[in-house]
Amino acid sequence: FVKNPNLEWGSKNLNYSLKLFNQDNILIIEKKGKTFINPGEQFTIFENGVNTQKAEPYRATITIEPVKNWQYLGRKLKPQFLITKNKFDRQSSILEIEVKNNSEFDARDVYLTAELIDKNGNVFAVSETKIDSINAEEKSETFFTWQKIFLNEPSQIEITPRINLMDASL
Repeated sequence: FVKNPNLEWGSKNLNYSLKLFNQDNILIIEKKGKTFINPGEQFTIFENGVNTQKAEPYRATITIEPVKNWQYLGRKLKPQFLITKNKFDRQSSILEIEVKNNSEFDARDVYLTAELIDKNGNVFAVSETKIDSINAEEKSETFFTWQKIFLNEPSQIEITPRINLMDASL
């Protein structure tokens, strides 16, 4: 995960590089990406569909580039989301959730990351989805999917909702 220890500064341009290596420490692929980081935020960087050309990844690294454009937000209102329903179907590898916006403001472009965690506390699957908008005090239902069927139920499911606080519409 990534954590911004600064409680008053964020950036809408957090650039990173994901590298996957095989067991012999040979680079399989490098993928560059960009996201945002809010003040005090902790989140998972998720990259979907990384094509490894059938090579088996053994080790991964993420390098965060130095942020050049920090933005002062002070103690801006933080979004408050509550997961009110969480149902995982192992036969279809679909996670259905309901999220409530407990914030005092409408939220748009809400990114949600789901982490499936085994009995040893290890994350074994991650998925991400986006809800276009959730009005204040309203609920929205959404789904996470995986392309493979898992043999075991997750012992724990972590859902992390995020919105870009640098978005001028808040």
